[in-house]
Amino acid sequence: MGEINLQRRYLKTMTRVTTAMVVAWSGAFAGSSAASDTSSGDCIAETDFRQGSTVETQARASNAPDIVGHTKTETLARRSFADANPLVQAQTTLIDNAPIFTGYSFVDLVDGKIIRYGNQHGSGAALVTTYNIPPPAVPVDFQPGQTVTVSYLSKTVTAGPGAETEITEKHTYIGRETITTSLGTFDTCKFTNEISSGGASSEGGKNLAVIESWFASEGPYRGRIIKTFVPARAGLPDVTTETVKISSDSK
Repeated sequence: MGEINLQRRYLKTMTRVTTAMVVAWSGAFAGSSAASDTSSGDCIAETDFRQGSTVETQARASNAPDIVGHTKTETLARRSFADANPLVQAQTTLIDNAPIFTGYSFVDLVDGKIIRYGNQHGSGAALVTTYNIPPPAVPVDFQPGQTVTVSYLSKTVTAGPGAETEITEKHTYIGRETITTSLGTFDTCKFTNEISSGGASSEGGKNLAVIESWFASEGPYRGRIIKTFVPARAGLPDVTTETVKISSDSK
């Protein structure tokens, strides 16, 4: 029982981190039709914005090599949220193919930019809704060395006390890189994402998260995240996560 609870906590945490990262980055590459040989426009995941499409991924992290994280993302119909009508992406964590946690992200592709309106999980008195004010918009295509920075207020609403967090994201496209993992050898788009966050009224310093990610630029896994790396910081070791399995049902 203790091992199962450990797996649940680890997988839920990894799912939330991965969800934020994938929505912020892989979505930013979707939909480009005029990519150059070196731009990030080839690292697309167009099916993520088609209702009914699903993708399942399994990944293994260097700090927990005996645990395989299993997530499923399904694109649902549009729904009213934050004075808009975005698509809904249901992101589920599974253990032994059984769902244990599902969160919902509200996203859209408008005028060449991915817009992230917020997310939601739970129901009834346990419903937690987070609004991004204003919703951050990230271009669909980057050139090597290009950086885009977005800032917004993340406002969480619950049945009890809510919370507000100021967030700044710095997206930098490093360029193309060939990498080899247990899944194969891939030409990839490499990004560095820096996320600074802190309470809106906090007088203390901001928390900083840095993540490097590689997305496949070609083949059946085109646009899918292949590998991430979180550098060591504040006494914590670095963590490498590699995707070990990908399956999808495109619409």
